[in-house]
Amino acid sequence: MIVALDKDRQSNEKLGSMLKQTMINHKYRYFTSISECIDFVSNFEVSLVFLSKDIGHHPYDVQIVCHKLRKIKSDIDIILMGNDDKLNSSMALWSLKNRCSDYLCKPLEYEKLISSLRNIWFNPIPELDDLISL
Repeated sequence: MIVALDKDRQSNEKLGSMLKQTMINHKYRYFTSISECIDFVSNFEVSLVFLSKDIGHHPYDVQIVCHKLRKIKSDIDIILMGNDDKLNSSMALWSLKNRCSDYLCKPLEYEKLISSLRNIWFNPIPELDDLISL
């Protein structure tokens, strides 16, 4: 199961649409509420969380969410997402300390999403050219 936590429903739906094209065997669910997402991850087998760094009202809310996810499942993959086209050094250092698997800029680009998933899971994900030719 793949989960996304982002206040922006359109971003969540776009991510779901992109994942549906590639991750056929994985279910996807998104949340705009931190507590609902944490409860879901606590009760279901989730392997990957897309986490918007702007999810809360305070800049440190994403840190709290990340720590809670790690407490629930220490080996869960977390991909941080943000509106910045570059990751600043403090966020990069923080994401390394918290073992985030990757950082993706929004709006999400399909090619970068596929590349990130390949790097994280080393799964045989079809080449982009193969998907386009379908």
